[in-house]
Amino acid sequence: MARRRYQKGSLFLRGKRQPVWIGRWLEDEIQPDGTIRRVHRSEVLATLKEFPTRRLALRELDTRLELVNSPTY
Repeated sequence: MARRRYQKGSLFLRGKRQPVWIGRWLEDEIQPDGTIRRVHRSEVLATLKEFPTRRLALRELDTRLELVNSPTY
């Protein structure tokens, strides 16, 4: 199945005491009956201390999205 489109995902900060960068994106899952379901995935990328800028956190999110954005997905 060809990928639908290139994804950038979304990125936001969560937390007050220990702020962390959260990345979200969509993945396709093939159901047992053959239909395709789009599922939201989210993952903690790093703390604000590890990646102090949004740009650094976006680079990390891009590495997570390499699989979804690859032509063989």
